[in-house]
Amino acid sequence: MKSCIFSPPSDFKGFPTLKILYLNRAKVEDCSTLYSLLSNCPCLQRLGLLDCKFIKCLKVKTIPSLRNLSVSGIEHVEISNAPNLRYIQCSGYLQKLLVDNAPSLVTVDISLASFVRGTQPVQQVIKDLRPSIVSFSHVQFLSVGSNFPQLIYAECYLQRGEPIVFKNLKQFKLDGKIIDNLTLYAIVNFFSGCPVLENVTIDVRFPCLHGAWISEFMEKECVQGRLRHGFLLYNLKTVRLNGFSGRAEEMMLIKVLFDKAIVLEELFLYSMMACTTGEYELLQRLPKGSSSAKIIMENGLRLKYF
Repeated sequence: MKSCIFSPPSDFKGFPTLKILYLNRAKVEDCSTLYSLLSNCPCLQRLGLLDCKFIKCLKVKTIPSLRNLSVSGIEHVEISNAPNLRYIQCSGYLQKLLVDNAPSLVTVDISLASFVRGTQPVQQVIKDLRPSIVSFSHVQFLSVGSNFPQLIYAECYLQRGEPIVFKNLKQFKLDGKIIDNLTLYAIVNFFSGCPVLENVTIDVRFPCLHGAWISEFMEKECVQGRLRHGFLLYNLKTVRLNGFSGRAEEMMLIKVLFDKAIVLEELFLYSMMACTTGEYELLQRLPKGSSSAKIIMENGLRLKYF
């Protein structure tokens, strides 16, 4: 249903056989009617709530059949008792994504979502985000926006502890530029908590949105970033860097990945411009932890293997 007023009658008992429900730009004046509907759809498998007016907080509780959830424009999302839920996608401004008792969850896509601070102090926002992130740290596929690694790094700094471990994560995608050394350190710090990571894609063509408040906090705290050592990526085989331009931070990330990924097979570097001979030679000279690692350059028109 699109661009409608969602107001079912008070005696409405739901859809006992409904499997798919999408509300797009619907006006939902009373969220209790929406919750009542969801609780009376025992066969619901796919739920989408996209830019619906007046829905700022969504609490999905006990929908055993739910497999796929997509939301946009909702700042607080809480899911509990969804044993068959496998996929979550969130976009827009996000303050909380909390998942409880969803053992089948495999994929979380928040690449189009930006964690925002609201009116709370930065330290409190970062601390409050830890339970949210831990709640979906068991996924195998994770796609995030540009300020996610920065949040992880800032949280680790505040807690004076180890990074959150994504023990099952196999594929990771990051949309956002590597704008400075702190961003680079944040990404490497995140990788150190992903012991079974197999595939990484970083698209630096995307701007780094809504991360300034984190960077400002780190600068105010005089945080001196550093690369984390003492870990190896034993399963990482494929890395793709879209929008490669040869920036110092990009080259340092490649150097770290070559060093840590001891079974790396392919590094894809996609650039809109042809790389110079000097850039080729510099990449070739980088030491590799994997003897079988190949660098594949793509510039839209041709491939170059070496």
